[in-house]
Amino acid sequence: MATKTKTVETVKIVVDAKLEKLIPPLSKEECAGLEASIAVDGCRDALVVWAHNGKNLLLDGHHRYEICQRLGKTFKVVEKTFESEDAAVSWTCRNQLARRNLKLADRILLTECAIGADVREEARERMQSGVPESANGEDPTPEPAEGQESDEVIAAEAGCGKQSVKSWKYVMSGGDKEKRKAAQAGEVKWRAIPISKTKVEISKPGGVKEMVSRSDVRKDMMNNTYTVDASAKRLRQIENAEKRAAEAERNAAEVATKPNPPIIHSSTAVDFLTKIGPRYADLILTDPPYSTDVDNIDAFAEEWIPPAMRAVKATGRMYVFIGSYPHEMYAYLNAAYGATEHDLVLTHVFAWVYSNTLGPSPKTGYLNNWQAVLYFVGKDAPKVRSGELVERVQGWEMAMPRHQLHMWQKPDELAERFIRHATETGQIVVDPFAGTGTFLVAATKLGRIGMGSDCDAKMHKLAKERGCKIERS
Repeated sequence: MATKTKTVETVKIVVDAKLEKLIPPLSKEECAGLEASIAVDGCRDALVVWAHNGKNLLLDGHHRYEICQRLGKTFKVVEKTFESEDAAVSWTCRNQLARRNLKLADRILLTECAIGADVREEARERMQSGVPESANGEDPTPEPAEGQESDEVIAAEAGCGKQSVKSWKYVMSGGDKEKRKAAQAGEVKWRAIPISKTKVEISKPGGVKEMVSRSDVRKDMMNNTYTVDASAKRLRQIENAEKRAAEAERNAAEVATKPNPPIIHSSTAVDFLTKIGPRYADLILTDPPYSTDVDNIDAFAEEWIPPAMRAVKATGRMYVFIGSYPHEMYAYLNAAYGATEHDLVLTHVFAWVYSNTLGPSPKTGYLNNWQAVLYFVGKDAPKVRSGELVERVQGWEMAMPRHQLHMWQKPDELAERFIRHATETGQIVVDPFAGTGTFLVAATKLGRIGMGSDCDAKMHKLAKERGCKIERS
C-alpha cells in the first residue's frame, strides 16, 4: 500500500456512497466543535483518499471535507493505493476504530465489516496467486466465519462480550434468523437487511407505552439512542407483543366457532358470586390477587372464599391458585375452614412448579418457584375424570407461558387439565377473577360454558381480543 500527500488544488475528491456509509455520523455537539475548530484554525488533519480507476475516493475525513467545502477552507490530502475495494474497506473500518471514541453498535459494525473484507481479500489473493488445492482435494480458501466462531472473533476485536455481538446481529436482522445467516455469509449487507416497519405497542422503562417497529429499533441503536442490550430488549418486547396478538387471534377464532362465548361481567368478585347465587357452578377455577397485591390478605380471603364455596354445586369442585407464602396459605385455610352453608371440603393442596421465571438468588432463603392450588371437592362429586396416572398427582412441573398477557398468567395446558378433570361438556365453569379470560377461554374451547367477572378495564380489553364477551351492569 503506497501513500503520498497532495494539496487540494491538485486533487478532485469523489465521495462514494458505499464507502461513506462506513463512517459513523458525528453527534450534533461533535459537528459543532469540529466546525468551530476548522473555522478558526483551518483543516489541520489531511483527508485520506483512495486512488482508484482515475478517481480519488474519500476514505477518511467526510465531515471535515463537507465543512471545508461549505466554509471555503483548503485542506491537504493523503493518497493511498489498495489492490481491491475490500482492502480499502478494511483500512477504512480499522482507521475509524483506532481514531474515534465510538459507541458499541458502531464498533461492532465496523469490526464485522473489516473482518468480512479481510476474508474476501485473502480469498482474492489466493485465487490470483494460484494456490493449489489441498491434499484432500478441498479448496483451501477460507470461508467467512459464521455463528459462534464469528461472534467470538468480532467480540475480541471490538472489545466487547460475545453476547453483545449476538444482540447486535439480532437487532440488525430484525430478529429474522434466515436474514441473519445471509448477512453473516456476506450475501447481504447488515444495514441493507429489509425489516418490518409495522409499529407495535411496548413499554419503556417506568411503564410508559410507545409505538415502535423493528426498523425503529435498529435505527435507534445505530443512532446510539439506545444501547445494544437495550435495543435487543426492545426487539424482544416487539416479538412477544406480536406473538401474544397472534395467539389472541387464534383463541378468538376458535372461540367464535363455539355456541356459547365466554362471558366476563364487569363486576367485583363478591358482587358477581352473590348475583349468581348458591350451588350454581359445576367448577370454580380461579387465580385471585396474591398477598403481594392486596393490603390485607386475611380480610381479602375472608371476603370472597365463603361466597365462592357456596356458589359451587354439591357435585362440583373448586381450584384456587394462591401464593406459596406461609401467611397467605394461613389466611386461605382460615377462610376455608371458617366458611358455612356450603357443600365443599378442602381435601388437597397441590403444587404447581415452574422453572422459567427464576430471579436472582436470595441471600438467606430459597428461590420461590411454585404456587399452591387449593382443591375443594363437593360432597356428592363424581370421580376425577382422568385415567392418566401422571395427571393424578399433587404436584406438576409446567412452564409459565412464554408470551404472557399479564404477570402470572397461567398455562393453557394447566387450565384445560383442571377443567377436564372436574367437568363434562356443557357444564358451567366460573372464574370470579377472570383477568384476560385464560380459564374461561379454555372452558369454552373444551365445550363448557364459561363465565366470570373482573373490574379492570385493561383486562377487559385483552380478554375481548381473545374472544370473551364483556357484559356491563
